[in-house]
Amino acid sequence: MPTNDLLERLFDVERTAEAMVSGAREEAGRRLDSAKTRAQRHYTAAYDAARAEALAALEASEASSREEYRAAIESYAQKLESSKIDRAAFDALCDSALDEGL
Repeated sequence: MPTNDLLERLFDVERTAEAMVSGAREEAGRRLDSAKTRAQRHYTAAYDAARAEALAALEASEASSREEYRAAIESYAQKLESSKIDRAAFDALCDSALDEGL
């Protein structure tokens, strides 16, 4: 019965191959899980850094805008305070506008 021995050996080889394939699949799964975890950590770190940078830029821009607004209002207020009122010219202009309109 050498045929039975040969068949047993072939079955043993097949079982060994199946165990190797199963082990390789498990190892591939572990490596994929590890790679996904590393990629997720990298993505989260990069996202957090970009978010922090964008928030800092927004805050700087808002501060700059507030300062420009304050300076513009202050400049306008100074111009208003320093302008003189010529009541006689204003009254004359109003009188001429009313006279022409009537």
